[in-house]
Amino acid sequence: MHSEEVLTVSNTDQLLGWCDSMTGEPKIAVDTEGDSLHCYFEKLCLIQLSAPGQNVLVDPFQPLDFEILTHFLRSRTVVFHGCDYDLRMLRRGIQFVPGPVFDTYIAARLMGMKEVGLASLVKHFFTIELPKSSQKANWARRPLTDVMIAYAVNDTKYLLPLAERLEQELRNSSRWHWYEESCIRAVAAAAEDRERDPEKIWKIPGSAALPTRGLAVLRALWHWRESEAQQADRPPFQIMRNEELINRRFISLCKFRRQSGPDETAKSGYDQPANRRNDLKSFALSGINWRPTWS
Repeated sequence: MHSEEVLTVSNTDQLLGWCDSMTGEPKIAVDTEGDSLHCYFEKLCLIQLSAPGQNVLVDPFQPLDFEILTHFLRSRTVVFHGCDYDLRMLRRGIQFVPGPVFDTYIAARLMGMKEVGLASLVKHFFTIELPKSSQKANWARRPLTDVMIAYAVNDTKYLLPLAERLEQELRNSSRWHWYEESCIRAVAAAAEDRERDPEKIWKIPGSAALPTRGLAVLRALWHWRESEAQQADRPPFQIMRNEELINRRFISLCKFRRQSGPDETAKSGYDQPANRRNDLKSFALSGINWRPTWS
């Protein structure tokens, strides 16, 4: 599908007009794009909608009356592929709470399909290859390129016929009730905020092999990286990759050894979190010849 065949909604009149024209449609395919690969504080950057013969891109950065859209979507079945991420993004971005939901990802898994990604399912059912060129694009940028628009449209364009095929297979195999229960649980889970355990979030893959002192260093480095990422509004991996955090040589260079008594340490200011963070930053930037004096 070419980009000129897509309706881009950038004002409330357009949004209201499209919703009114879709009054008779019982199902709408929905997808979202965020910017988690480019920012620390992820935001909703694009909403894709598809109905039979209709593909729409809604720009959340525009001053739209999103209550029109949320009311429209809530009154019909919304079709997602992997609803958890999209429902969380829509809840945070436009305060959307869904009505009926159909999830093609859950349906494919319950049918025992080995490959349940959207591209794999579209290829399996419709023998169409979907390009993956914009998977890591910065969706916060404007204007969107033609390639990004085509990619975004493909995320919803095939969902309605895909849902129809999967629903038929679920019913034919007597798995529909099983599917309904699974989907209800997934929607309920998406409505809950995830709480991160402060004593576990810094334990990245590979950290289990570190000695006790190495874990203490890793914990401090992880929290430093989080603070730097928040201040710069950049994803943590752009500050320092996980592989670097658990690198044994890197960890060994950062053994915490008190170089002075507690009184001198306090006087020097190293007992202050900001100064400790600056010490870690200096170490991270230099990578060598750094000996912290705080513990």
